[in-house]
Amino acid sequence: MRTLLSFLLIFTLYLINGSLAEATTPSANQLIIKFNDSISSTQKQTIFQTVHAHELSTIENGNFSLISLPEGSDLHTVAATLSTFQQVELVDRNYEVTTNHTPSDPHYSKQWYLKKINMPKTWNVTFGSPDIKVAVIDAGVQTSHPDLKAHIIAPYNALTGGKSIPASAHGTHVAGIIAASMNKTGITGIAPKVKIIPINVFKGEEADIYTVVDGIDYAVQAGADIINLSLTTEDYTDVLDYAVQEAYKKGVLVVAAAGNDNTSRLQYPASHKHVIAVSATTQKDTRASFSNFGSYIDLAAPGVDIYSTVPTSRYAKDSGTSMAAPTVSGTCALILSKNPFLTPTEVENILKKSSVDLGAKGRDKYYGYGRIDAYAALKQTPALPMSKLKLSSRTIAFNGTNNLPISFSAKKGTKISLYIKNSKGQVIRRLATNKAWTGGTYTRRWDGKTDSGSFAPSGQIKVTAKMSNGKHSVYRVAHVTVRNT
Repeated sequence: MRTLLSFLLIFTLYLINGSLAEATTPSANQLIIKFNDSISSTQKQTIFQTVHAHELSTIENGNFSLISLPEGSDLHTVAATLSTFQQVELVDRNYEVTTNHTPSDPHYSKQWYLKKINMPKTWNVTFGSPDIKVAVIDAGVQTSHPDLKAHIIAPYNALTGGKSIPASAHGTHVAGIIAASMNKTGITGIAPKVKIIPINVFKGEEADIYTVVDGIDYAVQAGADIINLSLTTEDYTDVLDYAVQEAYKKGVLVVAAAGNDNTSRLQYPASHKHVIAVSATTQKDTRASFSNFGSYIDLAAPGVDIYSTVPTSRYAKDSGTSMAAPTVSGTCALILSKNPFLTPTEVENILKKSSVDLGAKGRDKYYGYGRIDAYAALKQTPALPMSKLKLSSRTIAFNGTNNLPISFSAKKGTKISLYIKNSKGQVIRRLATNKAWTGGTYTRRWDGKTDSGSFAPSGQIKVTAKMSNGKHSVYRVAHVTVRNT
C-alpha cells in the first residue's frame, strides 16, 4: 500500500491576468564608491576593471563614483574586494530612497505578509544571492512564468526521471512566495534573486514516500541549500527520516509545512528531527483556524490569503501551511545569502531567536518559537567568517632575503587557498591549495618568487585568498606593487 502525501493549502483562487513584461530593478547592480583625494584617473580605471564595473557618474566634490556591475554580481563580495584598495574610503549600495524599500511590482500591495515579516527593511540588506538554491519539492512549477523563469535551474520530474515538469498551481504558488522576481511585473518574492530547483513528485494530487525520497536525494545532489516540503503524511517511515537526516548531514536546511487539519497529531516530514516545522498565522498574528499544532512546531509564518504566482502566467490567493513554509524558506535563503557558511542548525537558531513571540510566553504548541521576522533575522546573521587580508606592506622590492607576510582568519571546518595573481589575472604562485582549516589565523610568507622559481616581474599583483565549504566560496583580494629591478 502506498503512503500518500497531500498538498497543504486551502484554495481561495482569485485569479487575475498578469503582464508578461520584464524589467530590472534600477539600482540592483549599482554601488557608490568614495575615493581618497590622491587617486588618479588611471588608478580608478584599474580598480573598475578589477570588478568588471562601468562608471555611470561622478561627483567631484567628495570624489564619489556611481558604478554598475554585471547582472547577477554578488554586491557584498564586490564591495569587499573594492574595500581592499588603499584609494577606496567607502563602498555602499545605491539604495532607492524611500521610507523602506518598496517594490514597484504592480501587485505588491496585495502581498500583506511581506510587510508583516518586515521585508521592506530586509531588502535594504539583501535581495538574496543567485548562488543560493532552494529546492521546491512539490507538484511542479510553471517554469516559463514571467515572475519565475529567471530563477529556474535543474528542474526534475521524479515520476519520469526527466527534466520536463508539469505546471501545477500549488508548486508554482510556493515558488513565487520564495523567489518571484522584483521586475515591475506581478508580485515580488521574499528572496527575489535566489534560484529555484523545481522538483515534481506528485501525480495529480497524490505522491508517495519513495518519490519524495528520490526528490530529496536529487535536491541534495543538485546543490540545494534549502529544501521546501509543502506536503505531509501522518505515517512515519524510516526511509523518509533517513533522507531528511542525510540532507541535514550534507548541510541542507529542510523546511516543512505542519499541515491543515487543525490537529495535534504528528505530521511528517515536519515532525522529523532536523526539520523546521511551520504553522500558519493570519494578518492579525493569530493561528490560522486550519493550522496544525503541537510540540513539533518550530516556527509560525503568514499562511492566509497569500498572493503569489499560478500557472498560465497569472496570480492568485491561496491559504495553508503550504504558504507558510516557503515564507520561512525564503527568509532562510536571505540569511544564507548574507552568510552561506552557516550550518542548518545555526540558521534555525537565528530564526528562533529573532521571531516575534506570539501566544503563551516562550515556545508553545501553536507558534513554536514565534512568527518569523526577516529583518530581525538578518540583523542577527553574522558576517562572513573570513577576515580581510593583512599584509606588512603594499609595495615591496624582493632581494632574495626578504619576504611579504600575508595573513587572514577563516572559519573552522572550511578549506582555504592562497595564491598570487599577476596583472592579467593569471596565477603565478600557489602558497596554499584547498588546505583543511581548523580555525584561527593563517599566515604565509611570500618570497617574491613564482611557481617556476623566478622572481615575479615588477608591476601590480593580486594576493588572493579563498575560503570554501565545498558548496560556496568567498574571496579576499589585496593589491601589491612589486618593484623588482
